[in-house]
Amino acid sequence: MNFCGIAPTITASLNSQPYADFKKYILDNRFCEREGIDGIDGDLMDFHEIIQNDVPVSECFQYFVDRKYPLDSLDKINSFMQLIMNAHNNTRMYGNNGFTPAELFEKFERPELRSLPKEPFDISGIKKAGRNESCPCGSGLKYKKCHGK
Repeated sequence: MNFCGIAPTITASLNSQPYADFKKYILDNRFCEREGIDGIDGDLMDFHEIIQNDVPVSECFQYFVDRKYPLDSLDKINSFMQLIMNAHNNTRMYGNNGFTPAELFEKFERPELRSLPKEPFDISGIKKAGRNESCPCGSGLKYKKCHGK
């Protein structure tokens, strides 16, 4: 993409892998035949600005629906949404003080995650509640009157 006269940070973002993958998918599936500022490149610049302004992902998707992108099957919609999410998670946002959602996740959320146990949970020893026993949720009602319905 050649973006003459556009801020270098926007150009760098639009040349990043998530946007390159997104553009390739759009062109390969012939969602948009036009290249350049009046075609796919302009759409990607608008999309980038939408993301930077912390617009919800559903509205990012709606932008392309409004632009008449032929998303006529569930597979196309799913693939398209994956690419939107990838671009969204790797775009610097004003509301995040210039960080991407992926960077914030790595910095704040990932250290708090616990790894999965090496052995699967053994649920064979857990006793099932009988109909006339009290409900395990702690409501005080019999199981059949509470969660046994």
